[in-house]
Amino acid sequence: MAAQLHRADHYRAGCLNHVHDRSPVLIPRDRFAEWLDPDLTDKGDVQHLLDSPPDSTLIPRIVSTWVNSVRNNGPELIEPAELTPMS
Repeated sequence: MAAQLHRADHYRAGCLNHVHDRSPVLIPRDRFAEWLDPDLTDKGDVQHLLDSPPDSTLIPRIVSTWVNSVRNNGPELIEPAELTPMS
């Protein structure tokens, strides 16, 4: 069974920084309580949560440009696509 994760955007270096300047913040299910703890205010503790999943959690891949429009929706959007040169 895949781990359930919470996603938010975060500016950081990582496995996807060559694709986009924002990377998703992934909070593993077993860390949800920590993430939602209103007493968690120490910058170091919060940063530890933001940095907790290893880069190998996400695997970048080429997908169709259909993902660029919110009008498109469906499982075909995450199917691998061929890299086509930009003109």
